Amino acid sequence: MNLSATQLNQALQAYIATVPNEERLRAHLDSIGLGLRMLEFQERLRPALESAENYLWAQPNGVRWTDQFENRLFEYVRDAAPWLDRDGFASICSFGKWLCLREGLSTGELP
Repeated sequence: MNLSATQLNQALQAYIATVPNEERLRAHLDSIGLGLRMLEFQERLRPALESAENYLWAQPNGVRWTDQFENRLFEYVRDAAPWLDRDGFASICSFGKWLCLREGLSTGELP
């Protein structure tokens, strides 16, 4: 059975509150009877996270979190993860903002 966009977005939301957490992902998958497919979910979620992280690191003047920036980031990540919806993307944004502050990628201007 193929994984649906809904399943992937819900898994992404369970996986990331601020940072990725495999225990939360496993608990979510176990709760919906898909715990045995953990590796498959991780393989499908990884490109979304990696593309977001790559995009953030590639910003030459730092990241300023505006609606326009988030829209560009969403489109970029969807190239790697076409199943991504806005709810799943909110988790990626949470991780991205944390990463920018932690790694000094932010211009310091968060909305």
